[in-house]
Amino acid sequence: MYGGLVDSSFRPLKTHERELLEKLLEPEFPGRDELRQQLNSVTAKQILEDGTLALQCDSHHPAPVKWRIPTEGECRDAEGAALHVLLHVVDGFMTELEIYKDGQSELHELPSARDLSLFTPYGEAGVEPGGACGLVHKSEKEKQGDVVDSSFRPLKTHERELLEKLLEPEFPGRDELRLQLNSVTAKQIFEDGTLALQCGLTHPAPVKSRVPVEGECRDADGGPISVFLHVVDGFMNELEIVKYDHSKIVKQPSAHDLVVLV
Repeated sequence: MYGGLVDSSFRPLKTHERELLEKLLEPEFPGRDELRQQLNSVTAKQILEDGTLALQCDSHHPAPVKWRIPTEGECRDAEGAALHVLLHVVDGFMTELEIYKDGQSELHELPSARDLSLFTPYGEAGVEPGGACGLVHKSEKEKQGDVVDSSFRPLKTHERELLEKLLEPEFPGRDELRLQLNSVTAKQIFEDGTLALQCGLTHPAPVKSRVPVEGECRDADGGPISVFLHVVDGFMNELEIVKYDHSKIVKQPSAHDLVVLV
């Protein structure tokens, strides 16, 4: 749900997609029941070849989750490679079902709900804690076989300023992330300015969640923009920029305007 505007290219969930979401919502965690209710109105649009979906729903009842990724699953494909399924929740609403495969080989079969082992950052209901806290993810460098993508480039000034702003407040792992800034390179992966990040350090930051810090500001047209720093296995992995009304970003967020939340 983005400002109540439904993208006409979104479609009803396919059976296997709904089954994945239902499986992810089996364990008990804060906001689980509200997310289950959202399932009744969720529509989807595939945004990546690996099956990753953007999600929208008509519900007006946000889920009081405590993490951007409150639940995730893992299974193996026919080659034995690990497949990961992550449910992203923004402002209390399901926004993405992310699917990725460890390593560089292509994903030839989608994960099935039957094969998923579940993880939550809460460790409730007999579910193994970890997941969004970075305990079961592979770092971006590991997923790429430790090969640094040659298309990654040095940070631009405004990108570095955004990261520096996000790293101003104190939180576990903040100092280590600051050190990573000296070796971080970036690659823009979406038109909204979202960046994939890589760094050359080998000392992970002991953060306690996948998104340990975020910022908010307003676009030139008044639309709300959020900036999320994703950390996987202790290393900066993505600088995500989201505008919730689905309109094009008029002006990229600046560090000066950012209100930082931890």
